[in-house]
Amino acid sequence: MESNLRYIDETDRCYGLAGSAIGLYIYDGEPFIKMISLDDEEKLQLSNDFYFVSNPRFSARLMWNRMVKQYEMTIAMTLSDFLCRCIVNRKSRPSADDREMIRVVATNEGVESCSLEQEEADAIFEKTYNYLNRVFNHSGVQSIARDFAAELGRRRHLDRIEAIELLQALRML
Repeated sequence: MESNLRYIDETDRCYGLAGSAIGLYIYDGEPFIKMISLDDEEKLQLSNDFYFVSNPRFSARLMWNRMVKQYEMTIAMTLSDFLCRCIVNRKSRPSADDREMIRVVATNEGVESCSLEQEEADAIFEKTYNYLNRVFNHSGVQSIARDFAAELGRRRHLDRIEAIELLQALRML
């Protein structure tokens, strides 16, 4: 069976980026979106606040919770890219092999970067996957993803405001 993890063409990449933006948006990561561009090496650019937040007054617990939230948003973007391309663009079921490859990488990252137990990382992955699978099977979300991907393909570049305007329709669902 062929892997769905690689982009097959530019349209597929547009759907992947649309999915990532949708995943980030629904996981309250809207403030972190900086820009989306088909022509830049870093296709989905996030603000520096996504990667690093430091304040000497923050407790260790607060910083750990922030790291776990960032981890969840990263998984959401990755899975949303994959699921949007499979379900919305290719109109196919996600491959169990591809899902497992993503799960292994994602849960290992949770263990290493957030000091989660393997069971905790697995639970976060499963919860996120199941939720996003339902999201991308929703006809309204599919319509928004198609519109976002088409607009990105046409413009090739969306700044923060343009991307958020396209994602605002998610609030109505």
